[in-house]
Amino acid sequence: MSLLYPQALLLLLALFWLHQQKLNKALLGTLFLLILALTRPIMIEKQQDQKLQAKEVIIALDVSYSMRAQDIQPNRLDQAKKSIQALVTANKQDSFALFAFTTNPLILTPFTTDHTLLIAALDSLKVENILTHGTNFHSLLSRIASLQTAHKSLLIFSDGGEFDDITPLLEICKQHHITIHAIATATNKGTYLLDDNANKMKDSDKHLIITHLNPNLKRLALQSGGTFHTLDELDTDLDFIDSAYLANKKQTGHNELFWIPTLLALILFLLQAIQIPKKILLLFPFLTTFLQAGLLDWYHIKHASNAYHDSNYTQAIKHFSAITDLSIASQLNLANSYYQAGHFTEAKSIYSALQTTHPHYKKIILFKLANCAVQTKEYDKARDLYLQALRFGKDQNIIDNLHLIEKKKSQQRRDFAAVQSNDKERDDAPKGDSKQQKKKKSGQSRGAGESKGMANKGTAQQQNSTSQHTHKGTLAHPLGYKAYEQINKGYLDEKTPW
Repeated sequence: MSLLYPQALLLLLALFWLHQQKLNKALLGTLFLLILALTRPIMIEKQQDQKLQAKEVIIALDVSYSMRAQDIQPNRLDQAKKSIQALVTANKQDSFALFAFTTNPLILTPFTTDHTLLIAALDSLKVENILTHGTNFHSLLSRIASLQTAHKSLLIFSDGGEFDDITPLLEICKQHHITIHAIATATNKGTYLLDDNANKMKDSDKHLIITHLNPNLKRLALQSGGTFHTLDELDTDLDFIDSAYLANKKQTGHNELFWIPTLLALILFLLQAIQIPKKILLLFPFLTTFLQAGLLDWYHIKHASNAYHDSNYTQAIKHFSAITDLSIASQLNLANSYYQAGHFTEAKSIYSALQTTHPHYKKIILFKLANCAVQTKEYDKARDLYLQALRFGKDQNIIDNLHLIEKKKSQQRRDFAAVQSNDKERDDAPKGDSKQQKKKKSGQSRGAGESKGMANKGTAQQQNSTSQHTHKGTLAHPLGYKAYEQINKGYLDEKTPW
């Protein structure tokens, strides 16, 4: 046991002075217990490995000149930076990588859960050191494709630049499993682009430059299997990103013990101040036995809520389970904790056992059961549950989830068809080879081996090049000139930056 506020023990000096004044011993005992409660004694628990369901998200921030436009106040870039900061702060358990891009992309931080570092990197980015004006999505996606992650969830904050053809960009996304979630950092109406002196800029033909949201950005995001959002609609919970992994996180907790001396002080005071008949005192053990079941519910509710807010779902489950008030709200909280901890079977069991006729709770229970079915890939069942939930009132979240289920079912059908096609090709393959065929295959095999060796060598060189590039882009606060050289690399070759 240890004390959070040992300074409160100084009050014992005053208590000692009162003792010299020959005060009532029961009163002195009450004051001593209250002083002990003020020190907040705690029982420290051991560190535990907690499995958290976390996401790996790549954030790409467009820092081209058009992002200084002011159709979004104070300007597009500043508002995008504020949104990124809010997003990172709200998702403590998730891992983020941060890129800045114009003509060329630059990695500001690799995947990290040190969100303070990521925000510092974002704040250190000085747009006045960036000379390139254009936005090259092909260059960005090619750089993202080189990351060593199986599925890449890419969150792009951009006005969309000027690209027209999304086909080559979708090819990169398909080959390297990149899902784009676009956040529109501009308006459809657009605005004039101003120079450093607040004068309206003109192109080479003396026409005023008007920059607005590129509608192809939405098409690119949706056709890559992702989502499209505006800055105002952006959900900081990142529920629209599916890919997740189980991350280890060490948690050190403590149990508050201040209530014990406080309770003893109250009992001692009541015994001293109130004349209690002996017959009632004989009933006291039975009363405490009857009341102790719900006596500490407030304690468990408080600690469960704090643990849930801090994403410590194991502790939240522990405290929610200890609550004796089996109300709909408390059971929903317990089931939600199991769901967030990744224990979908336990969560589903609790949701299914809840019985209510209240339309609000009925809708929530069906919605949560549908979410559990999605996590276990029971998409048909999830769809039926979402439709049942809609009977109790329209909900945009449910409608959005129904659209996502249709996408997942379509992907399942495509994957199944691909497996069947491969099986058929193997069944139709010839069983034997002639000598000439064997000789031809032998030559092809040697050629393939040589090509494989060359490919492996090229992959090693590419990895070496990637590691060097990442090393060059490693953050040093503030960003050095070498970092801006990476972004400005294509500046001299720019022909039509607008």
